[in-house]
Amino acid sequence: MIEQRKIKVDSNQKELCSHGTESFPMTVNHDDFFCFEGNCMACHWHEDLEIIVVRRGTVRYQIYQQSLVLTEGQGLLINSDVPHSALPVDNSHVVLCTTII
Repeated sequence: MIEQRKIKVDSNQKELCSHGTESFPMTVNHDDFFCFEGNCMACHWHEDLEIIVVRRGTVRYQIYQQSLVLTEGQGLLINSDVPHSALPVDNSHVVLCTTII
């Protein structure tokens, strides 16, 4: 059985994982929701900018108090320090390309 990923957060929902290194301050992820606990991304925030491109499926992002539905090929920029979460729409198999800077 494969252990599912979980976004670790503190009591204020700040993500505890650092992204990139001092010499290369970014990460690029291939995020398949089937690999995440609950098949979604739980609410969290971080001090980094996040750029998302939907590679597969349909996903509903909750960005602070706004809800957005994105489909394949659409993207989103999430500013730093903004709480966000993502859920598949209609049990869609969601795969994202996520760049955190």
